Amino acid sequence: MRIGLKETIHFASYWQKFGIAGLSAPEPTTFTEESAGVADLITTCSGGRNVKVARYMIENKVDAWEAEKVLLNGQSSQGVITAKEVHELLENYKLQDEFPLFEATYKVLYEGADVNTWPDLLAN
Repeated sequence: MRIGLKETIHFASYWQKFGIAGLSAPEPTTFTEESAGVADLITTCSGGRNVKVARYMIENKVDAWEAEKVLLNGQSSQGVITAKEVHELLENYKLQDEFPLFEATYKVLYEGADVNTWPDLLAN
């Protein structure tokens, strides 16, 4: 969770340097004290659709789409789509090395990386 929070803050802060109209640097309290932030991160990592899909993928050795089909009746777990969109953005800006957790998640979901190699994926 610590790495996820760290990467989320870095990701949110990174885009501010481009001077996009209406986009200011995020306040640190947004991630630590506001209603979302850490509480949302803990909830997301502990339960909900993303956790159910990930657990099913690992236990049954199926991909995310099969897990979603079985568990969610065609609905999305959100994280699967988000992982792809974030990866594409990072790839376009050549930032993959700055976000090892985001990239490891993408590799497990879309490139068939073995979840048991997660520590290696985070180190690369």
